[in-house]
Amino acid sequence: MYTFIGGIPEWRRFNYPMTVDPACQRIPVTRLEPRRVQELLRDPAYFLFDVRPKDFQRDASFIAGARHCPLVHLGERYPTLPADHNIIITDWAMKQSPAAAKFLTLKGYKVAGVLTLPAAVPVELARALFTRLGGGHVPIVAMTAHAMDEDPDRCLAAGMDGYLSKPFRYDQLARMLGAVVGAAEQRWTTGAAG
Repeated sequence: MYTFIGGIPEWRRFNYPMTVDPACQRIPVTRLEPRRVQELLRDPAYFLFDVRPKDFQRDASFIAGARHCPLVHLGERYPTLPADHNIIITDWAMKQSPAAAKFLTLKGYKVAGVLTLPAAVPVELARALFTRLGGGHVPIVAMTAHAMDEDPDRCLAAGMDGYLSKPFRYDQLARMLGAVVGAAEQRWTTGAAG
């Protein structure tokens, strides 16, 4: 695993080749919901490791007791992690934790999983909004940074009008919003005419 302090611009400047390790790609990463992480952290055999960027300001959004190490420094600092603990990994947007989990697994560490927000949160939010509107409808498009296979079905079943998984292209977003707005206009004119 190579990391570049300057991110993609530094990587491009040095023109390093990009390689994919098939063994790393096959390593499964367990996603843990907040309640499960809370339960596991009661056991002293578990250790919380936060891989947020180095410029992230330390504030109340960090979990108390977590050790912080930016992903770009993981390659040099991983030997300082407790090898006798089960490691739970987190980061700000859940984008870097799977890479850190795979890296540490390859290095022989016991990775219990990565903290992730449950897909139920947006689904419950949509249901609560529709209930509060008393049957009225507000168009909702779900967007997620790390999609699970069942997420689109769960969101649509909850009454959302569309679903996009990041990264997405502008034309995909434009098509989705056009379809959602068109359907909302159709419902409005049909309801107003009836």
